[in-house]
Amino acid sequence: MKRFSFTILLVTLLALTACGRSTNIEPTPGSDVENLIQTAAALTLQASTQAAEAQATEVPTETPIPTMPPTPTRDTSAPVTVLSPLMNLRTGPGTLFDIVATFSEGTIVYATGMTPAGDWLYISAPVAAGDTWTGWLAAAYLDTT
Repeated sequence: MKRFSFTILLVTLLALTACGRSTNIEPTPGSDVENLIQTAAALTLQASTQAAEAQATEVPTETPIPTMPPTPTRDTSAPVTVLSPLMNLRTGPGTLFDIVATFSEGTIVYATGMTPAGDWLYISAPVAAGDTWTGWLAAAYLDTT
């Protein structure tokens, strides 16, 4: 019976001490909970500041528009032969320029100039009815010999 009374007394004391405690944990200055809250707040503020700065400094870039083709570097006319099955004559020295005409393999055209690097030739090509097309062809696909 003593053991039973002791057990009831122990359970009662434990129940009374547990009921009297508050379950809300209040952070005290310098506690781990307060430090964790301050760290989270600082990181959130830092991230939002960096995001705002990144948005403010981003400047959209424009798509480059092809400029006028460079002036041909020589005035002589030399016959060249198209080596590619289909070769595009362009308004400027590069693939960003519009296509004026298309030549087939074996067509002979006349080079009247080239870019300083020599990678594009300015040509003239006689067509039916006495007309002439002029424009740029990629030198890699031409036989200049």
